[in-house]
Amino acid sequence: MHNVRPTRPSVITRARAILEALEHDELTRGGRPSISGTPSEPQKQLGLFQIAAADPTAERVAQRLRDTDTNNLTPLQALSLLADLKKDLE
Repeated sequence: MHNVRPTRPSVITRARAILEALEHDELTRGGRPSISGTPSEPQKQLGLFQIAAADPTAERVAQRLRDTDTNNLTPLQALSLLADLKKDLE
């Protein structure tokens, strides 16, 4: 039979705290779960198709993409469009 040490209550308490942080999407800068025990502001992450609020350059690029008929672009036109959009964002 295996020798199993009894689990200390502090370990269970810490595990619950980590689980709660994960359930609330509290992430550190690298996107890893915040398990250090130090309180930190949860990282805000934009959705895949969201743009930052009040960013006129990003809104211009997004509008240009919306207005583009991608079904009728040639490969050269698509590359040119990407280069223009990249230049606008820089």
